[in-house]
Amino acid sequence: MTTWVRADEAVRLLGVSKPTLYAYVSRGLIERHTAVDGRTSLYARDDIDTLATRGRGRTPTERPTIDAQITSAITTLHDDRLLYRGHRADELARTASFEQVAELLWTGELPSRPAWPIDRDALARITATIAAARAVDPLARLALAATVLAADEPAPVGPV
Repeated sequence: MTTWVRADEAVRLLGVSKPTLYAYVSRGLIERHTAVDGRTSLYARDDIDTLATRGRGRTPTERPTIDAQITSAITTLHDDRLLYRGHRADELARTASFEQVAELLWTGELPSRPAWPIDRDALARITATIAAARAVDPLARLALAATVLAADEPAPVGPV
């Protein structure tokens, strides 16, 4: 003779929610009957026990890993490191300037020093302007910084 349990007991034994219990019934995994009162649903204890033990017995596994190497023309992504054109990104961050890395990404060659010239006069003007701006309120400083940066930019050519 089959033993029958109420929904609360069934979900406790299975360790699932009521909607999951109902899904198991609709899939035919658990048999359901209506109790004598005509309103209460009862579920077959044998089916519940079978379903509850089906997933047990497994040992917990470690977090899954992806055994893949993702490579593009510029970037190679390993499990433990990132390479830009064959150079380790962590080493580049410690040893190369932003400009050197940008040139590596653009040309494929890591220069020994940045090839981009530094305009020392413009740098001196910007430094002096920033020093003078310390005495000005923050909003005026922002406007001044935008003006200084725009002054060193060449005028755009063509439609903007």
